[in-house]
Amino acid sequence: MAVVATLSKGYDLEYIWKQVDRGPAKDAASYYLQASETGGEPPGRWWGPGARALGLEPGQKIDREPYDLLFGERQAPDGTQLGRSPANARRAADLYAQLLAAEPHATAERKRELRTEAVRKARQSPLFFDLSLSLSKSISIFHASLGENARLGRQAGDHDGDRYWTALVTEVDDMIHQAVEAGFGYFQREAGYTRTGSHNTRVHGRETGQWHEADLAVAHWLQHTSRDGDMQLHVHSQIAHVARTITDGKWRAPDSLGYNEHVGAVAAIVSQHLEEALTRRFGLQWIARDDGHGFEIKGISGQMMRVFSSRRVAITADLRARAARFEQRYGRKPSQRELAQLAQASNFKTRAAKEGALDLAELHRGWADKLARAVGVPLASVAPSVWHDGSAAARTRGSNDPGPVPSQLELSQAAQKAVALAQQEKSTWMRADLIKYLGRVLPRSGMDPAVATALLEDLADRALASEFEPVACLQAPEPAEVPRSLLRGDGRSIYQRHGGVRYATHAQLSLEDRMVALARAGAAPRLDRTDAARALGADLAPLDRALTGRAHDARTRTGLREDQAAAALSVLTDGQRVSVINAPAGSGKTHVLAAAGQAWEAAGLGRVIGITPSQSARNTLAAGVPVSYNSAQFLGHLPGQRGARGPVRLGPGDLVLIDEASMVCNPDLADVISHAAASGAKVILAGDTQQLQAVENGGGMSLLADALGYVQLTEPLRF
Repeated sequence: MAVVATLSKGYDLEYIWKQVDRGPAKDAASYYLQASETGGEPPGRWWGPGARALGLEPGQKIDREPYDLLFGERQAPDGTQLGRSPANARRAADLYAQLLAAEPHATAERKRELRTEAVRKARQSPLFFDLSLSLSKSISIFHASLGENARLGRQAGDHDGDRYWTALVTEVDDMIHQAVEAGFGYFQREAGYTRTGSHNTRVHGRETGQWHEADLAVAHWLQHTSRDGDMQLHVHSQIAHVARTITDGKWRAPDSLGYNEHVGAVAAIVSQHLEEALTRRFGLQWIARDDGHGFEIKGISGQMMRVFSSRRVAITADLRARAARFEQRYGRKPSQRELAQLAQASNFKTRAAKEGALDLAELHRGWADKLARAVGVPLASVAPSVWHDGSAAARTRGSNDPGPVPSQLELSQAAQKAVALAQQEKSTWMRADLIKYLGRVLPRSGMDPAVATALLEDLADRALASEFEPVACLQAPEPAEVPRSLLRGDGRSIYQRHGGVRYATHAQLSLEDRMVALARAGAAPRLDRTDAARALGADLAPLDRALTGRAHDARTRTGLREDQAAAALSVLTDGQRVSVINAPAGSGKTHVLAAAGQAWEAAGLGRVIGITPSQSARNTLAAGVPVSYNSAQFLGHLPGQRGARGPVRLGPGDLVLIDEASMVCNPDLADVISHAAASGAKVILAGDTQQLQAVENGGGMSLLADALGYVQLTEPLRF
């Protein structure tokens, strides 16, 4: 995708200033092209209605004193206190200093860990939230090529050439700022809220406090390099952790819990706005990325991009090593949450410090030499080779002409694809998710950027209104009409949290309804209760007591705990098509499945087949259930083709054991249950409903547990 967005809490006010040029003011491009003893990156720019309320106009250069007052002390430029001071900031700083003194030779990664530990111990509130927006490598290369032409012109004494190319660099920088401001216009509208009243009490599941619109204050910092010195355009957008409530003018901490919902949508809007601006001005053409995450500039090859992706290569290599160590230690692959934590650790370990003066002119020379040696292409030639003089077309259209808008067929296809992607990712999704995917699939045509971003949201709303396929809103209506005095600008009650409205396609809801109906069906193969208890190495009476919560600390003759044997007894004998064992990590659910499979085979009812969401989990299950598959193998999936080879054959009386079932996506779970129902087989699910769900369209096990009930394993054996 042209823009990758990440959100993190910020506590360090010094980092962003380390490479900002504090010398005499110069034009935007000069910060990029000229070396400076005080740092080479341009100063930040204020943005937002909250900043304007403090006299800090959008686009105004950020000076250190008002920055420190707002972010560090939560004070206005005149020293007026804005809400509460940051909690425990001084204590956290003192704790960090003590921890660092005890480890004077700590690495950068260890320093990060020590700072995190100090913040946690001090319970410090964040000073800001950093929404970092990183542009695609092809755009960074295009920008650097423009700058290289300016540098060569300056070096040759070609003043006209220098001015021409420098003006283009400045123009692209302005496009980036305008795109970021468009993204934050959306963010302000959708995520700019504060909370008032008490939110500690709930009535009928809802908090009793209020949510009100609030004005955010943001500091935008455009930077040009990665930590490894590669060209990498990115913007740090620091959102002050204090906002002005519009209804009463008071300054309070913003409701940052709603920020994450909109990060992907901000990235989509910034991407759409910037790419349309570049197309309109330079006539650039775009090709879809292989991973489906948006577009790259046509004519800038993957080989060129890899030359300047050393940071990504380093992170990927370190992450693979960490994932391998994790799998070796725990006998399974890391979950998505664990993988994200490992990726963050790799990110911090591999990044070099950004300290000291940044000589971008010298970096430019190095980039040009690196590209010439690796690919044999002069850096200065890249931009002219992909530039198709879009400015001539823009002049022909005129400033008020929105430019070429995609056809209704293209819009319809993009909307249908975006809905499908949102539904594929999650069983229920939000408007912001749909905007994120629309930004990845909507064609770039060179239309006016403002028109393009408005179209993005309009298309999302049309899709939610079921214009392209039936979509259901899953939010219950208000039980009574809300007085106008209690409505916010978004049309919702002040007692209702902003955002968070979930949707699903009718096809998804039908899939779930059919899955539950098939799972509820009786007449599935079952064991006799007495025979099952005997096969599990126990008498029936103590297992019945255990099912009522009165398990003894005893083992059966097969080595199972009483609660484990009772759970196996329940699912083997209930006669339901699908039965659920809910169990946290370490409670022995895989061992229970293996014992259930052995009891089933001993009774001679049919074969026992295991299924898991991953190959590593399959290898673990296969120790007790020899005939096991990962879900893709069992269902016969091929890359991009579900079920292309057909599923593994099942017969009447067969038992299907699904381990780590909470990690199996809904379409796969529904297909397994449908196949088992058609074949006369029984299915037992085992997993943890509190665990992170499947990466794509998950929640199926939780849905079935709620609908069917479940037996619970609670005693952990390992942690």
